[in-house]
Amino acid sequence: MEGSVGHIIWTVCYLSTLIGLSAYGIHRYFIIYLYLKNRKRPPEPSRCFEQLPKVTMQLPIFNEVYVAERL
Repeated sequence: MEGSVGHIIWTVCYLSTLIGLSAYGIHRYFIIYLYLKNRKRPPEPSRCFEQLPKVTMQLPIFNEVYVAERL
């Protein structure tokens, strides 16, 4: 009975890792299944726009003082 607490902790860590990796693997197989199921269907936009929406684009700038003038 001397090593039972350590054995239980080790087993819990092992099983939790095993369950996590199994869930990740099942998720990956599901993603592959969805890809194979839908690969022949061309992607379609969710809706058609009469006029495209305006988009704000932010550029990450390191030296803002010197680079912003050139943009």
